[in-house]
Amino acid sequence: MGKKRAVLDTNVIISGLGFKRKSRKTVFKIINEYDTSHINTKTDLEIIKEDPKDNFLLNLAVDGNAELIISGDKHLLNLDRFEKIQILSPAEFLQKKT
Repeated sequence: MGKKRAVLDTNVIISGLGFKRKSRKTVFKIINEYDTSHINTKTDLEIIKEDPKDNFLLNLAVDGNAELIISGDKHLLNLDRFEKIQILSPAEFLQKKT
C-alpha cells in the first residue's frame, strides 16, 4: 500500500520557504508522509463561487484521489470538507498529527 495522497496549496509552500516555522514544518511533514506527486486534472468543479480560481485545488484533490488539502485559503477552509476530502490549515494539520 502506497502513501496517502494530499494536495498542498502553494500558499503553504511559499510560507514554508519563507519565515513561517509552522508552515515549513508542515511542508516537510506532508512531503514525508503523503504522496504529493504531480497529476493532470480532468475535473472542472465550480464549488467556490467567491473566488473561482481556488477550485483548481478541489479539482486536483478529486482527480488525485487525495484525502486531504492543506491550505491557508479562507474559501477552502470554510468548506472544511469536500466529499471525502478534509481541508485543513497548516496549524490544524500539525495539531492533528501530533
